[in-house]
Amino acid sequence: MTKLLNYADIAKALNVSIETVWAYAVRDADFPTRVNPETERSPLFLAEHVDEYRRQKRERARGRAGHPPRVQDASERVSTGRTAGDRIRGLMDAPDAPVGDVRALAGLLGLEVPALRYRLRGQTRWKPAELETIARVFRVSMDELTGTLELV
Repeated sequence: MTKLLNYADIAKALNVSIETVWAYAVRDADFPTRVNPETERSPLFLAEHVDEYRRQKRERARGRAGHPPRVQDASERVSTGRTAGDRIRGLMDAPDAPVGDVRALAGLLGLEVPALRYRLRGQTRWKPAELETIARVFRVSMDELTGTLELV
């Protein structure tokens, strides 16, 4: 049996708002074609076409100008809130800290300074490899650094 999706279903599948799906439908030539008559108020789309659109959208996703495209799924990141950031700042403030400057830490992690600051404030999730590098540099365990990690 063929499954039909409406805008709300597509929004949930793409993890965006319904308004964003409306914008995709108007602006994106690759957006699936509705399968019910134009005279009906709520458009419906075939689930297979939506899945294909989602796959195409992911493949053509690009980073901001001058930045490489995203290749890691956000589900592979961890949320620590401000916990890790506060602990990292404390480690950087220690008199014998191997790294005492945000710019130097960003360089070690291969991040831009603003990206590191977002992570330190808990506004962006950490990649596990970044936390492991920080734990290694400061010679602390992951548990000391992050407390309890929550996969998001």
